[in-house]
Amino acid sequence: MKKRTIIVDKIKRGHYLYFFYYYLYTLCMDRHIAGTYKYNRSLNKLIYNNERGASPVQSASYRVLDVLLPELEIGDGDIFVDVGSGWGRLLGYLFIKGKKCRKYYGIELNSEAADLSKKILRNYDQVKIINGDATKVIINDATVYFLFSPFDRNIMELWIKHIENTHSYVKVYYLHAIHEEAFANKSKWRIIKRKVLRPKYHIPVTLCVYEYGNR
Repeated sequence: MKKRTIIVDKIKRGHYLYFFYYYLYTLCMDRHIAGTYKYNRSLNKLIYNNERGASPVQSASYRVLDVLLPELEIGDGDIFVDVGSGWGRLLGYLFIKGKKCRKYYGIELNSEAADLSKKILRNYDQVKIINGDATKVIINDATVYFLFSPFDRNIMELWIKHIENTHSYVKVYYLHAIHEEAFANKSKWRIIKRKVLRPKYHIPVTLCVYEYGNR
């Protein structure tokens, strides 16, 4: 019994150390992303959108981003768009981690988050934040879209239709894919990967990767 208690205590200590490490890691990374802009709060801040169908403004945790990073096949020639970019954490993270693209865009519906992320990312010349509705904003040369469950099923359908009307080819990374059925039975869309990401001490997160049209 005593031996079992010692083992449990060791597991708990490892668990606590892991979370303490990511707490410090989060603070350091958020401040690194913000650079010279004196933003003293974490980019974990959550606020609710008043717009119908829009998810709350929030950032994916670095525990999730660290397991997502190897799955993102993006390069120098890509135009990367984060749909529902929130406080800009993902865009700054990709830049710092060396996932270099020709241009990064963030589309954020919430004006408070969009305005703040413009300040946080103001020193990133390749990053542009757009305050607007992702079902209406047109980025003609976009090649890769990223979605972290930014809206409900109905809005997702509108967004898919918008992409079909404005692009001949795109790749879509859909994280926390709770409305993946919206892509089903659409002749020009094909799923090229479906993977359950399992960050340590975190609920599993489904990643779906889709392609639309032809290159």
